[in-house]
Amino acid sequence: MNIIQKVCKELGINQAELSRMIGVSQSKISEYNSGKRETPKVVNFALGLILENKELKKDSEILDLLSKRVSKNYTISQ
Repeated sequence: MNIIQKVCKELGINQAELSRMIGVSQSKISEYNSGKRETPKVVNFALGLILENKELKKDSEILDLLSKRVSKNYTISQ
C-alpha cells in the first residue's frame, strides 16, 4: 500500500477529497498512486504530516479518555 492509499484509508476519503485537501489535481494524485508519475518530495512530506497528525489525534483522544477515567475514579482525601 502506498502513502496515498494509506492516507485515503486512514482518513476515510477518496482521491478527489485528498487532492482538494493538499491542493494537487486529482489527475496527478491518480498518477502518483498508480506509479505513472513520481510523487514529489513535498507531496510525500505533506501526506506524512497528515498521517502523523491523525496518529497524534488518536493518541490524544486515548490519553483524554484515560485522564477522564482516572479523574472520575480518583479523589484526593483531605
